[in-house]
Amino acid sequence: MVAYGGPWVAQGGPPRGVPTPLSPVAPQVGSVVSVGWLRSRKAVDWRLFRNIFLAWFVTVPISGLISAAIMALFKFALLRG
Repeated sequence: MVAYGGPWVAQGGPPRGVPTPLSPVAPQVGSVVSVGWLRSRKAVDWRLFRNIFLAWFVTVPISGLISAAIMALFKFALLRG
């Protein structure tokens, strides 16, 4: 059931006009963690959740840096040639 609800939440999640990156995976992980936490405080592996959160947090700046580097290479190649 989680796999069907995630994309619907992702489509309706951010308000119109606000560029918020939200993939269907975010609500799925959040719902699984929430249900586990509500059932038992010890049911959630917080170290694993921390790693997932850090991966989400780091993905956007790293992909931006990679994109900027590729753009700089293209710009250099076009100006040189």
